[in-house]
Amino acid sequence: MIMPLHNLLLSVSALVAASLAHPVAAQPFQIDQAALATACGQGGCAAQVSAQIAQMRAAGLDAAALNSGLGQLAAVLIAAAQAAPQDTVADYAAALAVVANASTEPAQAAAIAAAAQAVANNAAATIDLETGVAASAG
Repeated sequence: MIMPLHNLLLSVSALVAASLAHPVAAQPFQIDQAALATACGQGGCAAQVSAQIAQMRAAGLDAAALNSGLGQLAAVLIAAAQAAPQDTVADYAAALAVVANASTEPAQAAAIAAAAQAVANNAAATIDLETGVAASAG
């Protein structure tokens, strides 16, 4: 099923906003944006994202904290994809698919997968990160 672009924007925006509205106390990890910047666009974005997700899991986060971190990671990737050169969008889309597959929250996973598809279709600029992306419901 293909979601209309307007509905995709609303879904992704609402999920990111919820992610940022429920901060996780004392996260034992931090998104390594420098590593992402180095890897993404050079064909290594998905591998770097996988490594960062593995660090989140190794930190022993519960499902809500993991999903919150995944939402934040998705937002970072989408923002970067919006500013990235056209020839790197496939790398960002693949990385977002990794994030979507890691989520334990079905609505979050679907929204991130839809964002990955939008990025793959060169529509990253249509994703509104000001309103929000990819949160956990709990």
